[in-house]
Amino acid sequence: MTRTYLFAASVALLVPPAALADDVPHSGITVGRPFTGGDSPPTTVFAFNGKGQIATDVAEWGLSGTFTISGIPPTATIERAFYITGIWNSWDDPTHSMNFTFAAADYGTVAASVVDFTTTSLDLGGYIVDVTSDVSGDGSYSYTVAPNAQTSAIPNGHLLVVVYSDVSLPMRQIQIGFGGEALQYASSASTIVGVTEGGGTLHLFTQGDQADDSAGTESIEFNGSVILGGPDADIFSGNVADYTSYFALPVTTISGANVVAVTTGGDFFAWQFAALVSPPAPISVEQASWTRIKTQYR
Repeated sequence: MTRTYLFAASVALLVPPAALADDVPHSGITVGRPFTGGDSPPTTVFAFNGKGQIATDVAEWGLSGTFTISGIPPTATIERAFYITGIWNSWDDPTHSMNFTFAAADYGTVAASVVDFTTTSLDLGGYIVDVTSDVSGDGSYSYTVAPNAQTSAIPNGHLLVVVYSDVSLPMRQIQIGFGGEALQYASSASTIVGVTEGGGTLHLFTQGDQADDSAGTESIEFNGSVILGGPDADIFSGNVADYTSYFALPVTTISGANVVAVTTGGDFFAWQFAALVSPPAPISVEQASWTRIKTQYR
């Protein structure tokens, strides 16, 4: 049976592991209609509440490569796995799609999940593909990308993020956000809702950024406070690979909505991923059956 899953631009309720799909199609995830005006920051596409954690790996610019995932217990269940990238097309090229293979599986033609139309000569197509069915745990996962573009468009970076659960892990709330925000001399904010107060970790992925291109301010803010960078800082500098940065920053969450903001000066790059790993959310009345309790606290 083939199922199609559309994720809302903002998810307020957490999805318990028992409710997750058991077969996931090879398809891009449609987050919404194409954005205009440079307003497409990461928004929640998947949320998990239970004994779990995330594993990620970043690959540098190019049309092919291999991710290496480690640290997942052999007894873990893969709840979701997402491949994320961005492709810059010239403004006069209406095609925003790519042919994609992952772990030797042919995903066919995948349309951009979000397009950010900029005032420069380049528009950003953001791609997220659900690859859960082809991720089994620790290991190496190859991929190839073939952009359907009139120009020689090449992704500046690639991300694999895996959400997994295991009885050996602490209870956590995990929210995965995806977007396609093109930024230069600008700020963009993403709101993460339904959060529990306490200590957590904020994850961010950007691609297309460059070292020593910090005219103005480069910073990351969480709930109104700068947690990294500032005036004349150069934090979006390809800190994990050429043109690609990844951050895992400790944060203190507040109850309810939490806001992460990214600011850049002269550096022109794409902000595509934000995830918040934080204290677990309380079980709602609707989930408080014996079956749900066993699922959450097994």
